[in-house]
This record gives sequence, structure tokens and C-alpha cells, in this order.
Amino acid sequence: MIPIVELANGGDAGIEDEQKKQKLETDFDNFSAARAKLTRNAVHVLIEGGQLSIAEIYDA
Repeated sequence: MIPIVELANGGDAGIEDEQKKQKLETDFDNFSAARAKLTRNAVHVLIEGGQLSIAEIYDA
């Protein structure tokens, strides 16, 4: 389960090293939170006895 929007958030060309480090940390935190939400959605579907589908995981 990959959160596409958070993965494809733009590059870091043309920014200073410290800004790049901060951007990377922020991007990773956002990606991790989005991935956790997808995982939580999937677990909820399974707990309810449902079948996993992309729509249910990404649209929940």
C-alpha cells in the first residue's frame, strides 16, 4: 500500500542542504502517516469480514 500523492510530492532540486533535510523529514512523516492510514483502512475492512479492494482502502 503506497500513498501515491505523498510519494510523488516534488523534487528537491535547487534548495539548500538544510532545507533539503527538513523537506525530506517532513515528506517522510507525511508519507508514513498516509501509509498508516491505508493500513488502518485495510485492517478495518478485514476485521469487518470484508474483502480487500483498492477502492475500499484508498477511498475510506
